[in-house]
Amino acid sequence: MTFPNDYYDGSFGGTSFWEQFPGQQGAEHSRQLEDTLIHIPGGNTIIQQTSGLAPHLLELVVVAALTQRDALEGKVGQSGSLVYQRGTRTARLRGMKDRRSSWEAVYVCTLSFLLT
Repeated sequence: MTFPNDYYDGSFGGTSFWEQFPGQQGAEHSRQLEDTLIHIPGGNTIIQQTSGLAPHLLELVVVAALTQRDALEGKVGQSGSLVYQRGTRTARLRGMKDRRSSWEAVYVCTLSFLLT
């Protein structure tokens, strides 16, 4: 079994995976303002109400064997130690999406984290 060349050994809550970053471009967390835009009927005025900054979010594209993928899926909603190419952070696994098989018993998916 062969794995992609551009990967980093990572883990979450003791379950390992291979973080993919093609072209040597690693994932970075994002953060934005939490706000609501309200359009005043009958005019062209928009009011912006803010409630502060949203939490740091991170999405990692990972490669994992079936047992690792299943273990990670079982950790959705849990907090743990996330080790990835930018270091180690405490994080909560928010979800897993885009699950697909790339090779025999090897899966590629996107893990969504809330960094704390």
